[in-house]
Parts: sequence; structure tokens; C-alpha cells
Amino acid sequence: MRELLRSIVADSKGWLELRAHARRALSVMVRKGVVESAAFRTVSGVGARVLVSGTWGFSSAASFERDDVLRAVRDAVAAAEASSSGRSKRVARLQDCELAKGDFRTGDAADLAAHSTEEKTALAVDTEARIRASSTAVRSAMTRYSEFVDRKWIVSPDGADVSRSRAAWRAVVAWSPVLLLWGYLGASSLGARTLFDADWGWPFAVVLLVGLTGCAWAVRHPARGPAERLTRTWIVPR
Repeated sequence: MRELLRSIVADSKGWLELRAHARRALSVMVRKGVVESAAFRTVSGVGARVLVSGTWGFSSAASFERDDVLRAVRDAVAAAEASSSGRSKRVARLQDCELAKGDFRTGDAADLAAHSTEEKTALAVDTEARIRASSTAVRSAMTRYSEFVDRKWIVSPDGADVSRSRAAWRAVVAWSPVLLLWGYLGASSLGARTLFDADWGWPFAVVLLVGLTGCAWAVRHPARGPAERLTRTWIVPR
């Protein structure tokens, strides 16, 4: 699940947070020695939160299928875009902070999984019988066994994992105009090539123009420049 969420967040063109939740629930109710109800159900889904044009957008999917999650992301983006035009105040940037990262456990579900549903039902039946047997004044009793096991995953671009290959690719894209221009200037100083030489200079003139355009874009959009957009990465402030 975590890898699915990471891949979707990495491919997103804007800020995106995905929260997945899976719950397994068991409920058994016993009255006067009779099991009146027993239910086992699972619930799962993914919530999507985006920040587009300074506006929040939200949506969700009731499954873990990739297509359903992507549809929820698109719906969240559409909701943000629809409401952004009517907003006078927009979110300029998110507050810098150190986010928690890792696996966190609040209990051990293995202890519950070690016991069968029959054992848990027998526990509810035995407990109800003991209550009725505790006193002759007890005419009726009811017990309920309830069990909830939750698993949650939260993935956002803030501090999300990035592979070494993706980081290397981002470095190549970011520095390629500088390296090519440096190489051209070095070659020109050694071999008498001019900037607009028909065979040699024009490609580097184009690279120079692209580099200057990229610098202008980075100044205009400091949160995510051309290198980050091309390599689908994000700059995380420290």
C-alpha cells in the first residue's frame, strides 16, 4: 500500500497528500445465553488532499485500487480549481516543520489474530452466563464483544522517500545547462569556435536560452523549478 501511495504522490504535478485507512471490525452480542448478532466487516479507502492555486481540495475513494485513487486525486484537484476563483485569500505556502516519518504501532494485532472468532464468541457467551449466575436478582444480561483493528498510511511530498536514481536524474537535469555551457566555453578557448558557428554554436546557444528560461522559471516558482517538474521531485525546506 505504501508503495502505491508513494508512486501516485511522486507522479503528482502539485502538492498532494494521501491517507489510506483499513479497518477490520468484529462484533458479537449475547443476551440470555443466545447469540443475537455476530458481524464481521472490513472498511477501506483513501482520502486525497491537494493544494492547487492556493486552495485546498478534498476527495476520497472507497477502495485501494490505483484507478480509484487517481480518480479521487483528479476530483480533489477539480474541487480546488472550482473554488479558487472565489477566494480572496489563498495559501501562499505551507508552514515549515519536521514531520514524523516511520512505522508507529499502538498495539499488537497479532494477539487478537491468535484467537479464532469461535473463541471470542465463546468468551462473550461465558461472560453473559457468569453475569446471570452471579446473583438471583439478575433476571437478564447482555454482553457485547467488539474488536477494531486499524491500519493507516499517510504519504505526502514533505519528506517522502526518493530513490537514489531519481535524485541523480534530478541533479543531471538541474546542472546540464551549466555543464554544457562550461564545456562549450572551454572548447571555444581551445579551438576557435564562435558562439553562433553554424556547425557548433547554435546548439549551445539554444542550451543557454533554455538555461536562462529555466532560471527565470525558478525565480517565478521557487517552490518547484523546471528540474523538479521534469524529474517529478520536490524540494523539501529544512
